[in-house]
Amino acid sequence: MKQAILSFILAFLPIMATADDSGTCGENLTWSYVEATKTLTISGTGVMYDYNPHYDYQYAPWHKYIGNIQNVIIESGVASIGNNAFYDGYFSTVTIPNSVTSIGNSAFAFCYSLMSVTIPNSVTSIGAGAFYYCPKLTSVIIGSGVTSIGSDAFKSTNLKKTIWLTNSRPSGYSYAAGTVNYVSNDQFSFSNQVKYQFLSSYFEVDGIRYVPVSPSEKTCDAIDCVYDESATNTKISSTVSYKGVTMNVKEIKPYLAYYNKFIKALTIDYDGELPNYAFTNCSNMQSVSLGQKVSAIGSYAFQDCSALEAVEIPDIVTVLNDYTFSDCTSLKEIKIKPKMTDIKNSVFNNCTSLAKVIIADSEEELNLGSNKKDNNAYGNPLFSSCPLDSVYIGRNINYNTGSNYGYSPFYRNTSLRAVKITDKETEISENEFYGCTNLQRVIIGDGVTTIGNWAFSGCSSLKYFAFGSKVDNIGQEAFSDCSSVIEISSKAQAAPLCGTQALDDINKWDCKLYVPEGCLAVYQSADQWRDFFFTEVGEGTASQSDNGPFEPNKCEMPTISMNGDKVSFGCKTEGVSFHYSISSSDAQIGVAEKDVELKKTLTISVYATKDGYSDSDVVKSEFKISGSGIPGDVNNDGKVNAADHVVLSNIIMNK
Repeated sequence: MKQAILSFILAFLPIMATADDSGTCGENLTWSYVEATKTLTISGTGVMYDYNPHYDYQYAPWHKYIGNIQNVIIESGVASIGNNAFYDGYFSTVTIPNSVTSIGNSAFAFCYSLMSVTIPNSVTSIGAGAFYYCPKLTSVIIGSGVTSIGSDAFKSTNLKKTIWLTNSRPSGYSYAAGTVNYVSNDQFSFSNQVKYQFLSSYFEVDGIRYVPVSPSEKTCDAIDCVYDESATNTKISSTVSYKGVTMNVKEIKPYLAYYNKFIKALTIDYDGELPNYAFTNCSNMQSVSLGQKVSAIGSYAFQDCSALEAVEIPDIVTVLNDYTFSDCTSLKEIKIKPKMTDIKNSVFNNCTSLAKVIIADSEEELNLGSNKKDNNAYGNPLFSSCPLDSVYIGRNINYNTGSNYGYSPFYRNTSLRAVKITDKETEISENEFYGCTNLQRVIIGDGVTTIGNWAFSGCSSLKYFAFGSKVDNIGQEAFSDCSSVIEISSKAQAAPLCGTQALDDINKWDCKLYVPEGCLAVYQSADQWRDFFFTEVGEGTASQSDNGPFEPNKCEMPTISMNGDKVSFGCKTEGVSFHYSISSSDAQIGVAEKDVELKKTLTISVYATKDGYSDSDVVKSEFKISGSGIPGDVNNDGKVNAADHVVLSNIIMNK
């Protein structure tokens, strides 16, 4: 069988490798394009032709496929890359061998998807505009043999990292300057350069490029990454092994994997800080696992990682810096750990799927920033672009309450549905939840003493509001336009002092007020509280949360019934789907010498689901099958009638 499979594969391989088109492209050079792999290959031993699309519209012969080509492989033996050879390309990767000595003018100009290029040590010259307007080109390695770089060679690129393997400055070296320049000596004079004595000894492991810091001490830094399929599952650990030598990773440098579209899964088990822009715009990165050793996350570290749905912030991280997760449009949930003290500006800007925020219980105060506006020191609320559904606040939060900063992180968040604030918070600030028009349930713990002016003003969907025992002051118009409130539950022994029109807009016919035992008379005589028509002793349901205040509504438990030869399911939640399993105690396999006893019992379990709801609990019941063979004859009397339904009901109710 294995031999047959192998024969089939060997027979099929030549078909897959057959070029869809091919031809000559220079002295002793040929080209071939394979559509199945989207790969263009240049082969032979010679010099590539120059092309001139500007004046005589002479493009390279593969230009007709230029929009489809994803990979360019230049094989060993090719001596030069001609002028305009790959002009106007859309490929993501290019392999240049150590036989090429020159790269022509505009050779890779307008290659819109090219992200990284390694210039081999054999190359001595890079032509003018060689990589002009490659807008995604992020990382370049300049080989040790390069002596000249033409004007505007890397103009209008996104060059963040240039690794200079040359010992002396090439002429025109400034044309290849990156935001960060890694050099091996003091021959260069970049304003932003990092010197590594052993730069030429850089090595690659699991898609990451490392450079030795001290070979004798076996330490290294992570400075760059590979921009191809080998980076799909990227891992950075505290130690890395190469050629049998284990080295300790000291630092992860900025822009490490900037704009890397190939990374899909990232694992970092590294004892140190994650720098600025490390994984910015890794737009296909779906999962991130940050080990508990990561001590800090830099600004923009995961900005525009648009496929990232969830990330757990390590326990020891205390600060989220500016724009850390901005434009992570798939991020759904974030948990702020107890040791976190600061969330800077625009951390969650344009996180258009972020629905759940949990600020874990802590004695530490949490400082919250805002979303910066372009060219403006002021900003919008921190969560202004997030479709929040639920928020849990487990500690005291602090933020700028001025209008120029959006009043509060939650101001006018029109999707927020549920809020729970624990005993750690002491004050609901002015305008904190102003204009949260979808807010329906609020539970406030015993630590809060003050509810500020307009704190819940405009929360037109608010139904349930519960506050703790220490609230003694409710500010002016705190609940203005809150006309949907049907229940307020207070644990405060003394009726809180109310500011002007604090409770006026609450419908006194529809809303029931619950107060502590022994306090009925106190509330019925207090300003604004005495206006409620229905006041009772107790907690009501406002302070209760069957599913947790920050969970979706839950599907009701379904019911199971036998109807003739059919099983029927029901649920009070309309529009659900029923997920069921049916098994029988009679199901068996064996060898018998005599009769096989049948228990004639079906076990049925089911739960209900619905979009926007959490799953119901599982219901499980057993049904005895009639000995008469008549489906639905539960009491085994040979007929199906009301008596069977009585027995069935008892079974369902476990009687």
